[in-house]
Amino acid sequence: MGGLGWHRYGLNSSGYDHFNIIGADGEIAVEDGGAKTLSFGTTYVFKMRVETPAGQGSWYRLKVWQQGAEEPAAWDLETQEATSAPQNGSLLLLAHHVDASFGNVSIIPIGSGSPDVPPVISNINAVVSESAATVSWTTDKAASSMIAYGLDTAYGTVVSDATLTTSHSLTLSGLTAETLYHYEISGIDSL
Repeated sequence: MGGLGWHRYGLNSSGYDHFNIIGADGEIAVEDGGAKTLSFGTTYVFKMRVETPAGQGSWYRLKVWQQGAEEPAAWDLETQEATSAPQNGSLLLLAHHVDASFGNVSIIPIGSGSPDVPPVISNINAVVSESAATVSWTTDKAASSMIAYGLDTAYGTVVSDATLTTSHSLTLSGLTAETLYHYEISGIDSL
C-alpha cells in the first residue's frame, strides 16, 4: 500500500484517541499525539491528498474538520514516503469496529482549475552547529516546508511545517558532528 490515513478511536499504547498516517511499510509514519479527538454522533469531513513529484517519494497529507465548519488551511498530518514506495494506486474507505456511514466522496485531480506548477525553491542556506542544522530557503509562491534527511539518500527522517509561506526555515536535530548528511527540500503550494 502507499499510505493510509485514519482515526483510531480506541486506546493505544499511549492511552488516547489518535490520527495517523500509516506508511508503505505498514508502520506509523506520523501521528498527531492525540491532539484532535472526534465525538460520536458528529459528522466530520476527512480530506486526504497524495502527490508524487517526479523523482521523489509520494507526499501524504490528512486533515479532518467538523461538517459545516470552514475547511482549515493547514493539514493535520503530513509525511513523505521513500521513492521505493508505490507511486500510484487506488482508494479504499473502511470503517472497522464502528457503525459509520460515508457521505459524498470526491476524487479531484490536484491542480484542477489552476496551473499545476510546483513552487520554485531558491536561496538555500544551512547554519550548522554540533548536533543540528537550520536550513532556510525561499519559494516563488506560498508553500509548505519539508526536509527529508539522513545518512544516505534513503533519508529516513522528515521534518515539516504545513504553514504556507515563501520564507522557510526548518531545524534538523539529533545530528552527529563531523558526519555527512543528505537532505532534500520540498514544498507544496495550496491548490
